[in-house]
Amino acid sequence: MKKKNITAVVINYVSLILILVVFYAVQILGLNKLFILVVIMLLLVLIISFNSAFKKTGLWKLVHRSQKHLDERELQIIHKAIRLSYSIFVILCLVLIMLFAVAEGRPIDMLLASSLIYLAHTLPAAVIAFSGEEV
Repeated sequence: MKKKNITAVVINYVSLILILVVFYAVQILGLNKLFILVVIMLLLVLIISFNSAFKKTGLWKLVHRSQKHLDERELQIIHKAIRLSYSIFVILCLVLIMLFAVAEGRPIDMLLASSLIYLAHTLPAAVIAFSGEEV
């Protein structure tokens, strides 16, 4: 993958993390609700970078395509990416669940759950982007 695509993936995930950080900072620290505007701007960055990182490159379509429409090489690349990305995803989910249980004493909320669903769908494509393999 081109360096531009990797940069778009990094911007995408950094904006996702910043959305969560700002949102929880507003809640926990009792910051001004004006910070929600920052979350909205970061959401726009997330959407734009998603388009650059996953849609325009075709990675989103590749990872979500039926196996019937893939050749053997593409199947191997996707299988490796899915295996690695879901290993990362499971560890991340368990850490977050434990952090919320210890720090908050409650289960995760809808924003974090939505972010994790987004991560689950984009992580295999990100792994392919970082691997540098052409598909």
